[in-house]
Amino acid sequence: MYGIVTRNEPELDWDVFDRGFYEVKSASGRQQSPADTGVNAIACHGDTAASAAPELVAVDGCGTPATPGQGAFDCGHVCPTNDGYRSGLLALVDACAEAYSDVRIDDVGFPLARFCYCNRCVERFEGSRHDDWYDWRASVVSEFLAAVRDRVSGRLYLGVHPDPYPGRLRRRTGIDLETAMACVDEIVVPLYDPYYATTYWLDVIAGGFRDAVDAADLAVELYAVNVDIDALLDAVSVVSEHVDDVYFGYDAGIARAAIRRIEAEAASGMTFGEST
Repeated sequence: MYGIVTRNEPELDWDVFDRGFYEVKSASGRQQSPADTGVNAIACHGDTAASAAPELVAVDGCGTPATPGQGAFDCGHVCPTNDGYRSGLLALVDACAEAYSDVRIDDVGFPLARFCYCNRCVERFEGSRHDDWYDWRASVVSEFLAAVRDRVSGRLYLGVHPDPYPGRLRRRTGIDLETAMACVDEIVVPLYDPYYATTYWLDVIAGGFRDAVDAADLAVELYAVNVDIDALLDAVSVVSEHVDDVYFGYDAGIARAAIRRIEAEAASGMTFGEST
């Protein structure tokens, strides 16, 4: 199954796509009204605009905020234990689920393993039943996933950081894949590259997630903006060996052209690498 991730609502109706994801809230903090013709997608704790508020931003043990310009961050991150922000997210989930039964959530959890050490997180950990800091973080994220699941009657999609090495996703973000698979219907792994000049890494990451994900469907999301069609098709061919679905990010025209090539070549019995 092939789909599109888009900020343009009319593209959800293009017949070539089996599934459409509409970005209702981006990691920049930009929001728009939910669509009733596709799966509404929410960047949850990734929120550059909200992270500008000291009471919302996740911080490490030295007080360094998780904001752009601070090392590895291309967007700001809100602390998952902020109750007001959490309530707002769940209200947005409610609105999305009311508009369309399926919902996708991305940027869920903590930004890196060294976050968050705000006073609230430290106090809640010390008052919890957990002795291990990472177990407590995982419980925070699992409770959030369960709360989202309760609000979504259709399929629930979860985008995750592309690291399938055992234990690393849990340590980085607090997402425990085993627990997540009990809540969501599909795990989506974005594997973005503006060129896809090599594909071995796609095989490694997609294959690693296939080994880890057995109780939910698995999808890979590929970048489609200004990407060479042949290179994109090579990427599709590699990840398709491991996943149930392939989605294309943010250029519906390129995605449509790629899908039509795939369908034409399949009909003629050709592989993506063959020339005519």
